[in-house]
Amino acid sequence: MRLSSRSTSGTKAIADLEKRLADAPMDVALLLKLAEVCQRLGELHKAADALVRVAAFWAADGFFLKAVALVKWALKLRPERWELSFALADLHLKLQVPDDAIAYLHLGPRAANQAGDRMGSFAAAKTLIAVEPSNPGFRLFFAHLLLWADRADEATSELREALVLLRTSQPDLAEQADRLLREPKSAMLDGLKRLRLEVFGRTDLDRQLAVLDFEVPT
Repeated sequence: MRLSSRSTSGTKAIADLEKRLADAPMDVALLLKLAEVCQRLGELHKAADALVRVAAFWAADGFFLKAVALVKWALKLRPERWELSFALADLHLKLQVPDDAIAYLHLGPRAANQAGDRMGSFAAAKTLIAVEPSNPGFRLFFAHLLLWADRADEATSELREALVLLRTSQPDLAEQADRLLREPKSAMLDGLKRLRLEVFGRTDLDRQLAVLDFEVPT
């Protein structure tokens, strides 16, 4: 009975806060209170949403460090929300800390994959390529995802882009990429994984992405 009463009380508290926020959607104190109550009651999705809303207000006013703290809190509550890693990357760019920004960009695809969000993985990979278009590892990463999803023509296109980049930066690995273009799908999947890990393993900045582990689907 006590648990039921506590649950009912908590639900009413959330409903009351949400009603007040409908009249004052930019009330930071109410949003933070809502995040606190929702976290305590296990409503982690609502808690994270409230935190992200406050972070957006603070970022808009130039309080980037405060915004970072809240987005980190939200990501801790909902680690599968890969887009929050990109929000942190954007905030760190505004703070002029590019190495941290890239590190958070790298976390996005991993979070999307762990959440089983294939479209999120694609979006995360495209973002990485947009940020660093000359990075062959990101092209190989995206090619691997595409081939895994049976999008062979697109995967081949990305592999060709990676080959062009590798011929300039890592010619010994370019030979491997060239051979992969003539392999059947199963061999190409395995080869892309090995090549991707080798490319990332040579660059300290990209080492985080090397821990991504995509299995060949059955």
